[in-house]
Amino acid sequence: MLFLFLPISSFAAGPFDGIYSINLDNNLVGYISVHENDSNMIAIMLETDPFDSTWEAISGIRNNNNANFTSIAGTIALDISVVFNDRQ
Repeated sequence: MLFLFLPISSFAAGPFDGIYSINLDNNLVGYISVHENDSNMIAIMLETDPFDSTWEAISGIRNNNNANFTSIAGTIALDISVVFNDRQ
């Protein structure tokens, strides 16, 4: 309980850490929270549909802007290849 009252700073460890929206045909279908440490990435995918409790935990390795993820927990088995684009 003590940790709840202490000020704690957290920092992004990787250049692509953050929360991303998942859009299909210009429709928001979910979010993915990505976290990286030494090119090892972990992500949680969440659906936006209140009647669908689908979520996935995936992990993978990033090489430059590419990452390959596989499921570690959730409702379905996934193998996903991702390319992170710089859109500033």
